[in-house]
Amino acid sequence: MRKAWAPLTLVVLLCLALAGLPAPAVGQQPRIGITVSAWFIPPANDLLKEIVAEWARQKGVVAEVEFVSEGDLVPKFTTAAEAGAGPDIIQVASLHAHLYADKLVDVTDIVGPLESKYGPIAEIARDAAMVRGRWRAVPWYATPQVLTYREDLLREIGEPVPDTWEDALRVGRKLKAKGVPWGEALGHCPVDCVTTVYSILWAHGAREVEKDGKTIALKSPETVKALEFIKRAYDEAWPPGVVGWDNASNNRAFLGSQLGLTTNAATIWFAARRQAPGIFPSINHAPIPRGPAGRAIPFWPTSLAVFQHSKNAALARDLVRYITDGPQFLRWLEKTEGAGGSALLGITKLEKGRDPKLKTVPEVIQYGRLPGWPGPPTRESAEVHAKFVLVDMAQNVVKGMPIPQAIDQALAEMKRIYGQR
Repeated sequence: MRKAWAPLTLVVLLCLALAGLPAPAVGQQPRIGITVSAWFIPPANDLLKEIVAEWARQKGVVAEVEFVSEGDLVPKFTTAAEAGAGPDIIQVASLHAHLYADKLVDVTDIVGPLESKYGPIAEIARDAAMVRGRWRAVPWYATPQVLTYREDLLREIGEPVPDTWEDALRVGRKLKAKGVPWGEALGHCPVDCVTTVYSILWAHGAREVEKDGKTIALKSPETVKALEFIKRAYDEAWPPGVVGWDNASNNRAFLGSQLGLTTNAATIWFAARRQAPGIFPSINHAPIPRGPAGRAIPFWPTSLAVFQHSKNAALARDLVRYITDGPQFLRWLEKTEGAGGSALLGITKLEKGRDPKLKTVPEVIQYGRLPGWPGPPTRESAEVHAKFVLVDMAQNVVKGMPIPQAIDQALAEMKRIYGQR
Protein backbone atom coordinates (compact mmCIF):
# COMPACT_ATOMS: atom_id res chain seq x y z
CA MET A 1 0.00 0.00 0.00
CA ARG A 2 1.03 3.64 -0.08
CA LYS A 3 1.92 3.57 3.60
CA ALA A 4 5.33 5.08 2.88
CA TRP A 5 3.80 8.07 1.26
CA ALA A 6 3.12 11.14 3.27
CA PRO A 7 -0.06 12.30 1.56
CA LEU A 8 -0.76 15.93 2.19
CA THR A 9 -3.44 18.44 1.44
CA LEU A 10 -2.46 21.32 -0.79
CA VAL A 11 -4.58 24.43 -0.35
CA VAL A 12 -3.94 27.06 -2.97
CA LEU A 13 -5.35 30.54 -2.37
CA LEU A 14 -5.64 32.39 -5.66
CA CYS A 15 -6.09 36.17 -5.65
CA LEU A 16 -7.33 37.74 -8.85
CA ALA A 17 -5.69 40.98 -9.93
CA LEU A 18 -8.07 43.30 -11.78
CA ALA A 19 -6.69 44.30 -15.14
CA GLY A 20 -5.62 47.93 -15.25
CA LEU A 21 -6.53 48.62 -11.64
CA PRO A 22 -4.51 48.52 -8.43
CA ALA A 23 -4.68 45.16 -6.68
CA PRO A 24 -7.42 45.10 -4.06
CA ALA A 25 -6.69 44.51 -0.41
CA VAL A 26 -5.87 40.94 0.54
CA GLY A 27 -9.17 40.53 2.38
CA GLN A 28 -11.07 41.46 -0.77
CA GLN A 29 -9.29 39.03 -3.06
CA PRO A 30 -11.05 35.89 -4.32
CA ARG A 31 -9.90 32.69 -2.61
CA ILE A 32 -9.64 29.26 -4.27
CA GLY A 33 -8.70 26.15 -2.27
CA ILE A 34 -7.40 22.91 -3.77
CA THR A 35 -7.09 19.83 -1.57
CA VAL A 36 -4.91 17.03 -2.97
CA SER A 37 -2.80 14.13 -1.80
CA ALA A 38 0.84 14.94 -2.50
CA TRP A 39 3.71 12.46 -2.45
CA PHE A 40 6.23 11.49 0.21
CA ILE A 41 9.00 12.40 -2.24
CA PRO A 42 9.87 16.06 -1.50
CA PRO A 43 10.90 16.97 -5.08
CA ALA A 44 7.45 15.92 -6.33
CA ASN A 45 5.76 18.13 -3.75
CA ASP A 46 8.04 21.02 -4.60
CA LEU A 47 7.35 20.71 -8.31
CA LEU A 48 3.61 20.59 -7.76
CA LYS A 49 3.88 23.89 -5.94
CA GLU A 50 5.97 25.27 -8.79
CA ILE A 51 3.38 24.15 -11.35
CA VAL A 52 0.62 25.91 -9.43
CA ALA A 53 2.75 29.04 -9.07
CA GLU A 54 3.60 28.89 -12.77
CA TRP A 55 -0.09 28.79 -13.65
CA ALA A 56 -0.77 31.63 -11.21
CA ARG A 57 1.83 33.83 -12.90
CA GLN A 58 0.28 33.14 -16.30
CA LYS A 59 -3.15 34.12 -15.02
CA GLY A 60 -1.95 37.12 -13.05
CA VAL A 61 -2.92 35.66 -9.68
CA VAL A 62 -1.14 35.00 -6.40
CA ALA A 63 -0.85 31.45 -5.03
CA GLU A 64 -0.18 30.33 -1.46
CA VAL A 65 0.35 26.67 -0.54
CA GLU A 66 -0.60 25.02 2.78
CA PHE A 67 -0.20 21.34 3.71
CA VAL A 68 -2.23 19.23 6.16
CA SER A 69 -2.39 15.48 6.95
CA GLU A 70 -3.88 12.63 4.92
CA GLY A 71 -6.51 11.94 7.52
CA ASP A 72 -8.17 15.26 6.76
CA LEU A 73 -8.83 14.49 3.08
CA VAL A 74 -12.02 12.41 3.27
CA PRO A 75 -13.62 14.38 6.14
CA LYS A 76 -12.79 17.59 4.31
CA PHE A 77 -14.46 16.32 1.14
CA THR A 78 -17.57 15.17 2.99
CA THR A 79 -17.86 18.33 5.06
CA ALA A 80 -17.34 20.62 2.07
CA ALA A 81 -19.82 18.72 -0.08
CA GLU A 82 -22.54 18.66 2.56
CA ALA A 83 -22.00 22.22 3.79
CA GLY A 84 -21.50 23.77 0.36
CA ALA A 85 -18.39 25.54 1.58
CA GLY A 86 -14.67 24.84 1.67
CA PRO A 87 -12.08 24.17 -1.02
CA ASP A 88 -13.00 24.78 -4.63
CA ILE A 89 -10.94 21.87 -5.98
CA ILE A 90 -10.48 18.54 -4.24
CA GLN A 91 -8.90 15.18 -4.88
CA VAL A 92 -11.55 12.50 -5.31
CA ALA A 93 -11.24 9.63 -2.87
CA SER A 94 -13.15 6.35 -2.87
CA LEU A 95 -16.61 6.72 -4.46
CA HIS A 96 -17.03 10.42 -3.76
CA ALA A 97 -17.57 11.35 -7.42
CA HIS A 98 -20.62 9.08 -7.33
CA LEU A 99 -21.77 9.83 -3.80
CA TYR A 100 -21.64 13.60 -4.35
CA ALA A 101 -22.05 13.92 -8.11
CA ASP A 102 -24.66 16.64 -7.70
CA LYS A 103 -22.13 18.72 -5.76
CA LEU A 104 -19.42 18.55 -8.44
CA VAL A 105 -18.98 20.56 -11.64
CA ASP A 106 -19.24 18.69 -14.94
CA VAL A 107 -15.68 18.50 -16.33
CA THR A 108 -16.42 16.43 -19.43
CA ASP A 109 -15.11 19.23 -21.64
CA ILE A 110 -11.74 19.02 -19.83
CA VAL A 111 -11.44 15.24 -19.94
CA GLY A 112 -12.40 15.00 -23.61
CA PRO A 113 -9.32 16.79 -24.99
CA LEU A 114 -7.06 14.94 -22.52
CA GLU A 115 -8.41 11.61 -23.71
CA SER A 116 -7.98 12.62 -27.35
CA LYS A 117 -4.33 13.50 -26.78
CA TYR A 118 -3.24 10.93 -24.18
CA GLY A 119 -5.91 8.22 -24.05
CA PRO A 120 -7.30 5.71 -23.79
CA ILE A 121 -8.41 6.21 -20.20
CA ALA A 122 -8.08 3.22 -17.88
CA GLU A 123 -11.38 1.49 -17.12
CA ILE A 124 -10.92 2.00 -13.39
CA ALA A 125 -10.57 5.78 -13.77
CA ARG A 126 -13.68 5.91 -15.93
CA ASP A 127 -15.64 3.89 -13.38
CA ALA A 128 -14.46 6.08 -10.50
CA ALA A 129 -14.97 9.52 -12.02
CA MET A 130 -17.67 9.21 -14.70
CA VAL A 131 -21.24 9.37 -13.39
CA ARG A 132 -24.20 8.67 -15.69
CA GLY A 133 -22.10 9.41 -18.76
CA ARG A 134 -20.60 12.69 -17.51
CA TRP A 135 -17.17 13.24 -15.96
CA ARG A 136 -17.36 14.65 -12.42
CA ALA A 137 -13.59 14.55 -11.88
CA VAL A 138 -10.49 14.67 -14.08
CA PRO A 139 -8.15 11.63 -13.96
CA TRP A 140 -4.74 12.50 -12.53
CA TYR A 141 -2.46 9.69 -11.30
CA ALA A 142 -2.59 6.14 -9.93
CA THR A 143 -0.42 4.04 -7.61
CA PRO A 144 -1.40 0.40 -8.18
CA GLN A 145 -0.17 -2.68 -6.35
CA VAL A 146 2.47 -4.81 -8.06
CA LEU A 147 4.26 -8.08 -7.32
CA THR A 148 7.47 -7.26 -5.45
CA TYR A 149 10.18 -9.93 -5.49
CA ARG A 150 13.87 -10.67 -4.86
CA GLU A 151 15.69 -11.53 -8.08
CA ASP A 152 18.55 -13.18 -6.19
CA LEU A 153 16.24 -15.55 -4.31
CA LEU A 154 14.38 -16.59 -7.46
CA ARG A 155 17.72 -17.41 -9.10
CA GLU A 156 18.72 -19.49 -6.09
CA ILE A 157 15.56 -21.62 -6.26
CA GLY A 158 15.69 -21.82 -10.06
CA GLU A 159 12.34 -20.16 -10.72
CA PRO A 160 11.18 -17.42 -13.12
CA VAL A 161 8.98 -14.54 -12.00
CA PRO A 162 5.48 -15.91 -11.27
CA ASP A 163 2.94 -15.10 -13.97
CA THR A 164 -0.04 -17.02 -12.57
CA TRP A 165 -1.27 -17.59 -9.02
CA GLU A 166 -0.34 -21.26 -9.36
CA ASP A 167 3.17 -20.14 -10.33
CA ALA A 168 3.26 -17.96 -7.22
CA LEU A 169 2.23 -20.91 -5.06
CA ARG A 170 4.95 -23.13 -6.52
CA VAL A 171 7.56 -20.41 -6.03
CA GLY A 172 6.16 -19.66 -2.58
CA ARG A 173 6.62 -23.23 -1.41
CA LYS A 174 10.29 -23.13 -2.38
CA LEU A 175 10.81 -19.73 -0.79
CA LYS A 176 9.18 -20.90 2.43
CA ALA A 177 11.50 -23.92 2.53
CA LYS A 178 14.39 -21.49 2.17
CA GLY A 179 13.16 -19.39 5.10
CA VAL A 180 12.11 -16.32 3.08
CA PRO A 181 8.50 -17.11 2.13
CA TRP A 182 5.90 -15.56 -0.09
CA GLY A 183 3.54 -13.57 2.12
CA GLU A 184 0.23 -11.76 1.59
CA ALA A 185 -1.68 -9.69 4.15
CA LEU A 186 -4.96 -11.21 5.29
CA GLY A 187 -5.93 -8.99 8.21
CA HIS A 188 -8.26 -6.00 8.42
CA CYS A 189 -6.38 -3.48 6.31
CA PRO A 190 -8.01 -1.42 3.56
CA VAL A 191 -5.36 -1.83 0.86
CA ASP A 192 -2.99 -4.80 1.08
CA CYS A 193 -5.52 -7.22 2.62
CA VAL A 194 -8.19 -6.23 0.13
CA THR A 195 -5.70 -6.62 -2.71
CA THR A 196 -4.91 -10.17 -1.60
CA VAL A 197 -8.51 -11.36 -1.50
CA TYR A 198 -10.11 -9.40 -4.35
CA SER A 199 -7.26 -10.10 -6.81
CA ILE A 200 -7.45 -13.84 -6.20
CA LEU A 201 -11.26 -13.93 -6.32
CA TRP A 202 -11.40 -11.97 -9.58
CA ALA A 203 -8.58 -13.99 -11.15
CA HIS A 204 -10.61 -17.16 -10.60
CA GLY A 205 -13.77 -15.62 -12.07
CA ALA A 206 -15.55 -14.96 -8.77
CA ARG A 207 -17.64 -11.81 -8.37
CA GLU A 208 -19.70 -10.11 -5.68
CA VAL A 209 -22.46 -9.03 -8.01
CA GLU A 210 -23.42 -9.26 -11.66
CA LYS A 211 -22.89 -6.40 -14.11
CA ASP A 212 -26.14 -4.79 -13.00
CA GLY A 213 -24.53 -4.07 -9.62
CA LYS A 214 -27.57 -5.50 -7.81
CA THR A 215 -27.74 -9.24 -8.36
CA ILE A 216 -25.55 -10.92 -5.73
CA ALA A 217 -23.35 -13.56 -7.37
CA LEU A 218 -20.90 -14.54 -4.63
CA LYS A 219 -22.09 -18.13 -4.24
CA SER A 220 -20.47 -19.81 -7.22
CA PRO A 221 -17.97 -22.54 -8.18
CA GLU A 222 -15.48 -19.77 -9.00
CA THR A 223 -15.63 -18.41 -5.45
CA VAL A 224 -15.05 -21.93 -4.12
CA LYS A 225 -11.96 -22.36 -6.34
CA ALA A 226 -10.55 -19.00 -5.25
CA LEU A 227 -11.00 -19.83 -1.57
CA GLU A 228 -9.46 -23.25 -2.08
CA PHE A 229 -6.43 -21.52 -3.56
CA ILE A 230 -6.17 -19.07 -0.64
CA LYS A 231 -6.31 -22.01 1.80
CA ARG A 232 -3.54 -23.85 -0.06
CA ALA A 233 -1.38 -20.73 -0.17
CA TYR A 234 -1.92 -20.14 3.56
CA ASP A 235 -1.10 -23.74 4.47
CA GLU A 236 1.79 -24.31 2.08
CA ALA A 237 3.52 -21.01 1.28
CA TRP A 238 2.59 -18.06 3.48
CA PRO A 239 4.18 -17.44 6.89
CA PRO A 240 2.08 -17.91 10.03
CA GLY A 241 0.32 -14.83 11.31
CA VAL A 242 -0.76 -13.23 8.02
CA VAL A 243 -4.34 -13.03 9.32
CA GLY A 244 -3.04 -10.40 11.73
CA TRP A 245 -1.05 -8.41 9.20
CA ASP A 246 -1.81 -4.77 8.50
CA ASN A 247 -0.75 -2.58 5.59
CA ALA A 248 2.80 -2.21 6.93
CA SER A 249 3.50 -5.82 7.93
CA ASN A 250 4.71 -7.12 4.58
CA ASN A 251 6.85 -4.00 4.14
CA ARG A 252 8.64 -4.62 7.42
CA ALA A 253 9.05 -8.32 6.72
CA PHE A 254 10.40 -7.78 3.21
CA LEU A 255 12.83 -5.07 4.31
CA GLY A 256 13.95 -7.36 7.14
CA SER A 257 14.74 -10.18 4.66
CA GLN A 258 11.86 -12.26 6.04
CA LEU A 259 9.95 -12.33 2.72
CA GLY A 260 11.05 -12.98 -0.83
CA LEU A 261 7.75 -12.26 -2.59
CA THR A 262 4.70 -10.10 -1.83
CA THR A 263 2.23 -7.69 -3.43
CA ASN A 264 2.58 -4.03 -2.58
CA ALA A 265 2.91 -0.60 -4.08
CA ALA A 266 6.46 0.27 -5.13
CA THR A 267 7.14 1.73 -1.68
CA ILE A 268 9.23 -1.26 -0.56
CA TRP A 269 11.70 -0.52 -3.34
CA PHE A 270 11.98 3.14 -2.32
CA ALA A 271 12.34 2.31 1.37
CA ALA A 272 15.00 -0.32 0.67
CA ARG A 273 17.32 2.27 -0.85
CA ARG A 274 17.74 3.74 2.63
CA GLN A 275 16.72 0.98 5.03
CA ALA A 276 17.94 -2.20 3.32
CA PRO A 277 20.75 -1.31 0.89
CA GLY A 278 21.99 -4.89 0.98
CA ILE A 279 18.88 -6.24 -0.79
CA PHE A 280 17.93 -3.13 -2.75
CA PRO A 281 19.78 -4.09 -5.98
CA SER A 282 17.86 -7.38 -6.16
CA ILE A 283 14.33 -5.98 -5.71
CA ASN A 284 12.16 -5.90 -8.82
CA HIS A 285 8.48 -5.73 -9.77
CA ALA A 286 6.01 -7.61 -11.97
CA PRO A 287 2.24 -7.57 -12.52
CA ILE A 288 0.11 -9.21 -9.85
CA PRO A 289 -0.46 -12.81 -11.01
CA ARG A 290 -3.32 -13.81 -13.28
CA GLY A 291 -5.72 -16.71 -12.93
CA PRO A 292 -8.10 -18.68 -15.15
CA ALA A 293 -10.24 -15.54 -15.62
CA GLY A 294 -7.35 -13.14 -16.16
CA ARG A 295 -5.72 -10.42 -14.10
CA ALA A 296 -7.45 -7.72 -12.03
CA ILE A 297 -6.25 -5.43 -9.24
CA PRO A 298 -8.30 -3.36 -6.78
CA PHE A 299 -7.09 0.20 -6.18
CA TRP A 300 -8.36 3.78 -6.22
CA PRO A 301 -7.16 6.08 -9.01
CA THR A 302 -6.64 9.73 -8.17
CA SER A 303 -8.62 12.50 -9.83
CA LEU A 304 -9.46 16.15 -9.25
CA ALA A 305 -12.95 17.62 -8.96
CA VAL A 306 -14.38 21.15 -8.73
CA PHE A 307 -17.16 21.82 -6.24
CA GLN A 308 -20.28 23.58 -7.49
CA HIS A 309 -20.09 25.90 -4.50
CA SER A 310 -16.92 27.46 -5.94
CA LYS A 311 -17.26 31.19 -6.49
CA ASN A 312 -14.38 31.01 -8.97
CA ALA A 313 -15.28 27.87 -10.89
CA ALA A 314 -13.72 29.08 -14.15
CA LEU A 315 -10.35 29.60 -12.47
CA ALA A 316 -10.66 26.33 -10.59
CA ARG A 317 -11.46 24.39 -13.77
CA ASP A 318 -8.53 25.99 -15.56
CA LEU A 319 -6.13 25.06 -12.77
CA VAL A 320 -7.33 21.44 -12.87
CA ARG A 321 -6.84 21.43 -16.64
CA TYR A 322 -3.32 22.80 -16.27
CA ILE A 323 -2.22 20.35 -13.56
CA THR A 324 -3.51 17.30 -15.43
CA ASP A 325 -2.34 18.27 -18.92
CA GLY A 326 0.52 16.25 -20.40
CA PRO A 327 3.47 18.68 -20.19
CA GLN A 328 2.88 19.51 -16.53
CA PHE A 329 1.90 15.99 -15.56
CA LEU A 330 5.00 14.44 -17.16
CA ARG A 331 7.28 16.90 -15.38
CA TRP A 332 5.63 16.07 -12.08
CA LEU A 333 5.58 12.31 -12.74
CA GLU A 334 9.34 12.35 -13.33
CA LYS A 335 9.82 13.83 -9.86
CA THR A 336 7.87 10.95 -8.30
CA GLU A 337 10.76 8.76 -9.51
CA GLY A 338 8.45 6.30 -11.23
CA ALA A 339 6.36 5.24 -8.24
CA GLY A 340 3.08 6.12 -9.96
CA GLY A 341 1.53 6.35 -13.38
CA SER A 342 -1.31 7.92 -15.30
CA ALA A 343 -4.87 6.72 -15.84
CA LEU A 344 -4.42 8.27 -19.29
CA LEU A 345 -2.63 5.22 -20.65
CA GLY A 346 -1.03 6.99 -23.60
CA ILE A 347 1.07 9.09 -21.23
CA THR A 348 3.27 6.05 -20.57
CA LYS A 349 4.61 6.21 -24.14
CA LEU A 350 5.74 9.80 -23.60
CA GLU A 351 7.42 9.26 -20.24
CA LYS A 352 11.22 9.40 -20.01
CA GLY A 353 13.68 8.45 -17.31
CA ARG A 354 11.67 5.75 -15.52
CA ASP A 355 13.86 3.18 -13.78
CA PRO A 356 13.50 -0.16 -15.62
CA LYS A 357 12.55 -1.82 -12.34
CA LEU A 358 9.50 0.44 -12.11
CA LYS A 359 8.23 0.05 -15.67
CA THR A 360 5.56 -2.37 -14.45
CA VAL A 361 3.84 0.33 -12.35
CA PRO A 362 2.13 2.23 -15.20
CA GLU A 363 1.63 -0.94 -17.22
CA VAL A 364 -0.65 -2.57 -14.63
CA ILE A 365 -3.02 0.39 -14.31
CA GLN A 366 -5.02 -1.15 -17.16
CA TYR A 367 -5.89 -4.05 -14.85
CA GLY A 368 -7.34 -1.83 -12.11
CA ARG A 369 -10.89 -2.52 -10.94
CA LEU A 370 -13.13 -1.01 -8.27
CA PRO A 371 -14.78 -3.08 -5.52
CA GLY A 372 -18.04 -4.50 -6.86
CA TRP A 373 -16.63 -5.13 -10.33
CA PRO A 374 -17.89 -6.18 -12.88
CA GLY A 375 -20.82 -4.14 -11.62
CA PRO A 376 -20.62 -0.35 -11.38
CA PRO A 377 -19.38 1.26 -8.15
CA THR A 378 -22.18 1.60 -5.61
CA ARG A 379 -22.68 2.51 -1.97
CA GLU A 380 -23.29 -1.17 -1.29
CA SER A 381 -20.04 -2.36 -2.89
CA ALA A 382 -18.20 0.34 -0.96
CA GLU A 383 -19.74 -0.92 2.29
CA VAL A 384 -18.82 -4.54 1.52
CA HIS A 385 -15.26 -3.31 0.96
CA ALA A 386 -15.15 -1.11 4.06
CA LYS A 387 -16.53 -3.82 6.33
CA PHE A 388 -14.08 -6.46 5.04
CA VAL A 389 -16.89 -8.87 4.19
CA LEU A 390 -14.85 -10.76 1.58
CA VAL A 391 -11.64 -10.56 3.61
CA ASP A 392 -13.47 -12.08 6.58
CA MET A 393 -14.74 -14.84 4.31
CA ALA A 394 -11.15 -15.72 3.36
CA GLN A 395 -9.99 -15.42 6.97
CA ASN A 396 -12.67 -17.85 8.10
CA VAL A 397 -11.54 -20.39 5.51
CA VAL A 398 -7.86 -20.31 6.47
CA LYS A 399 -8.87 -20.61 10.13
CA GLY A 400 -10.67 -23.84 9.36
CA MET A 401 -14.28 -22.94 8.58
CA PRO A 402 -15.70 -25.07 5.74
CA ILE A 403 -15.80 -23.11 2.50
CA PRO A 404 -19.59 -23.41 1.97
CA GLN A 405 -20.20 -22.08 5.48
CA ALA A 406 -17.78 -19.17 4.97
CA ILE A 407 -19.50 -18.23 1.71
CA ASP A 408 -22.95 -18.44 3.29
CA GLN A 409 -21.85 -16.19 6.15
CA ALA A 410 -20.48 -13.58 3.72
CA LEU A 411 -23.59 -13.94 1.57
CA ALA A 412 -25.86 -13.20 4.53
CA GLU A 413 -23.94 -10.00 5.28
CA MET A 414 -24.03 -8.96 1.62
CA LYS A 415 -27.80 -9.48 1.49
CA ARG A 416 -28.17 -7.27 4.54
CA ILE A 417 -26.03 -4.54 2.93
CA TYR A 418 -27.83 -4.78 -0.41
CA GLY A 419 -31.23 -4.81 1.30
CA GLN A 420 -32.12 -8.30 0.12
CA ARG A 421 -33.55 -11.29 1.96
